[in-house]
Amino acid sequence: EVEILKVDPSIRDKQIERLKKLRSERDNKKVEEALDKLRKAAETEDENLMPYIIEAHKHLATLGEVTDVLREAWGEYRAPLIF
Repeated sequence: EVEILKVDPSIRDKQIERLKKLRSERDNKKVEEALDKLRKAAETEDENLMPYIIEAHKHLATLGEVTDVLREAWGEYRAPLIF
């Protein structure tokens, strides 16, 4: 039998509070500028994105914000259905 992992809901609440605090204390203008540069680079499809991702994280962009930009530029991968 497989034991199901049960995570304490307070951990989720603490993480949400940490994200709110981060977003209120960082320079959101610089984050948006870095994410815009990443978006433009991702749309070219031949640009190395790592410098743009690092720059966004230096300005405290979250992983979710970075992946949202990439998802907007490229869409979401859907594996082909093969039977």
